[in-house]
Amino acid sequence: MLKRLFGNRVSFRVYLLELFLFLFIFYAVVMLAVSYISTNHIVNTNAVRYAQEFSDRVGEQVRAHIGEAAEATRVVASFLQQNEAYRELPRNGAFQLSLMWPMLQTLPTLYSLYIADSEGNFVQVRRYPELATRSIDRSSPDGAEEWITRDGSYVPLEVSQRAPEYDPRVREWYRETGELPRNYWSKPYRFSLDGKQGITVSFPVTNPEGNRQLTVGADISLQEVSEFLKHKPVTENARAGVFDTSGRVIAGPVLLKADEEANTAVWLQQAQPQIHERFQEFLQGTEDVFSVKNRDDDAEWVITFKSVGILDWYIVSGIPRKDLNRQAMITINRMLLFSLAAFLMMVALIYLLVSRVSRPLIRISEETSRLRDFDLEHIKPV
Repeated sequence: MLKRLFGNRVSFRVYLLELFLFLFIFYAVVMLAVSYISTNHIVNTNAVRYAQEFSDRVGEQVRAHIGEAAEATRVVASFLQQNEAYRELPRNGAFQLSLMWPMLQTLPTLYSLYIADSEGNFVQVRRYPELATRSIDRSSPDGAEEWITRDGSYVPLEVSQRAPEYDPRVREWYRETGELPRNYWSKPYRFSLDGKQGITVSFPVTNPEGNRQLTVGADISLQEVSEFLKHKPVTENARAGVFDTSGRVIAGPVLLKADEEANTAVWLQQAQPQIHERFQEFLQGTEDVFSVKNRDDDAEWVITFKSVGILDWYIVSGIPRKDLNRQAMITINRMLLFSLAAFLMMVALIYLLVSRVSRPLIRISEETSRLRDFDLEHIKPV
């Protein structure tokens, strides 16, 4: 046994080195496995939380984006509610236009802002396709409609007049506005001026008897909301959209593409059937985070659903799993490199330790061999 174990210097050192290396490698593998499992769990947990936070941020941004238009209608309606002398149309039309113009200039989300009464009189400030004001006067039998294009300082540039064709009283946003002092939201529709999809938010102004006297409305272009969402991703490949419970896409990249191709509504079930299926599961249960595979490249996406808090709108946000895991993988790779460097350092330290520990044992083995062979002349004290 002793001869086999201590027979030569190299084998004994190799034996100790192998023993220490085996124990160290076993320990390192166990620790790496535990670290990988823990890191993977943390990555998945953080991915879900990050996706939820992204959805929350998008929801807040959308509410703030379209909330500016709602606030504009409340401000104008509140002023007219408190100042009855400025309500009458068309007599106060010029003043009302000057009241709304600064809001149009200040709030970039406003597509247009206007006031209508029960007689069909109407005043409007408009941003697109060019800055302009419109006045419709139905106090005479034939009526009159006047358009004035203006510069940013409200200076008239060009005036045109014609017989009025537009009647706000037949529009859904007017008919659906009630008498309670709150905002009313229309369903998506095509604007009469340029055919773009949009919605209208309105606010009533009532007379002393509580009946609606005026209706203040503001238009919001869904294309503008889609562009807004397009430029608000938290990662390069993140996507977000808005749709309602019927599955109609309100805003998002899909709507931008469809708006260029056809003058029709876009439905989630047709555009993104997998997301539509997950949305139905979301409505029926408590989960709000799902994983889906992209039909084009089979990439995994983490999608979340969140109520916007306006009408029956919902936010759907999607982030590629690889984007969510990228930072975690960077951390894991750094950990592996650090572990490899530590492993090589430990091998060097173990070798030095084995050399130092084995040196006296080898000398004992040598002297024991001499004693066994009765070579007393060459025995040295250990």
